[in-house]
Amino acid sequence: SVDQAEIALEQAKLSLARLLAPPLPEEVEQAKLAVERSKNSLWATQGERDGIKGNPRSQEYQAGAADARVAVAENDVRSAALNLEIMLKGPKPENIALALNAVTAAEANLAAAKANLEYEEASKELSLASKELSLATMEKEVTFRGQLLAMANKRLEETKLVAQFSGSIVSVDAKVGDSVKPFAPIGILADPSLLQIETNVP
Repeated sequence: SVDQAEIALEQAKLSLARLLAPPLPEEVEQAKLAVERSKNSLWATQGERDGIKGNPRSQEYQAGAADARVAVAENDVRSAALNLEIMLKGPKPENIALALNAVTAAEANLAAAKANLEYEEASKELSLASKELSLATMEKEVTFRGQLLAMANKRLEETKLVAQFSGSIVSVDAKVGDSVKPFAPIGILADPSLLQIETNVP
C-alpha cells in the first residue's frame, strides 16, 4: 500500500509539473505553423470557390460544395488559432487547482499508508513481546510448580513408616485422624516365616 501510494504521488506531481511547464519553443512554432497552414488552405479554398462562382458554366451544386469547403477551412483556421492562444496563455487556474488537489490527496494517502504500516509493525512487536512475556511467566510457573512437587515428594518420603524387618501387618489399632503419641504402638507387624505351629496329639 505504501509503494502504491508513493507511485500515485509521483504521478500526481508529474501531472502538475507538466501542467505548469511552459510550452516548448518547438511546440509554439508548430502551433503557429498550423495556423499558417490552415490560413493558406482557407485562401486556396476561397480562391477555388470564387473561381467556381465566377464561371457562368459551373453548376449550382458546385458552388454549394465550394462554400462548404470554405466553411470547413475557416473552422480549421479558428481551431488552430485557438490552440495557439491556449498554449500561450498556459493552463487554466481551475485545472491547476485540480492538479494541486490531486497532489495533496496523494500525499495524504501516502501518509495514511505509512501510518497504517507503522501501526501494523508496532502491533506485531507488541504481540511478540506479549507472547515472550507470557512464555517467561509460564516458565517461571513451571519452575515454581516443580519446586512445589519436589517439596511434596520430600514430605511424602518423610511421612512413610519403614519397619526394620519385612513381614505382614497383623493388626492396626489406630485409625485415620487419631492422635498418636510418640513411641506409642499403632499395630502389630509379624513375620509369618518365623511362626511355628504347636499341637498336642493324644
